[in-house]
Amino acid sequence: MSIIKQNSYTEVPDDWRKVLRNTPFTVIDCGVDVTFQNWTDHLSSLYPKKCPFPTRPIRMLKFSATGRDLVFYKQSFFGMYTSSALQGNRKPQRKNTKNSSAPVKPLENLYRGKLPIKAAKHRDLLHLCQFLESSEATIFYQNLTSDKVLNGESDEEFADDPPMDE
Repeated sequence: MSIIKQNSYTEVPDDWRKVLRNTPFTVIDCGVDVTFQNWTDHLSSLYPKKCPFPTRPIRMLKFSATGRDLVFYKQSFFGMYTSSALQGNRKPQRKNTKNSSAPVKPLENLYRGKLPIKAAKHRDLLHLCQFLESSEATIFYQNLTSDKVLNGESDEEFADDPPMDE
């Protein structure tokens, strides 16, 4: 944290990008550059859903290029590695048939557009907008999408949300 100026004034993500511009940190614009993809569905046809060995006592893992389908693990720091296959119940591939392996689902994005925040959190943020200095920051927080906008009037209160003073 000594690289970041502690007295810099930031209200919105763009302000943080300006502060972190001349630092060794790489800033990624999550609204544009980051896509969260559904790796679970993509890899489910290739690997078993449940790990073929108990993972709780594992102390060391080793993957080798020679045994692509194998994982080597130790349950203690001493002793030999135990190996286990990660391929699961796939049928062995024949050399003469086309498309003998199970079809792999294409990699798809998990979310489309901006994710909504809880209605109570949105209401609290709008209440705190009175302390912002720039009108751009106020517009940023007013344009956030909430559950209330998407689902109608779902104005839920949560146990972890403290009541705001009105």
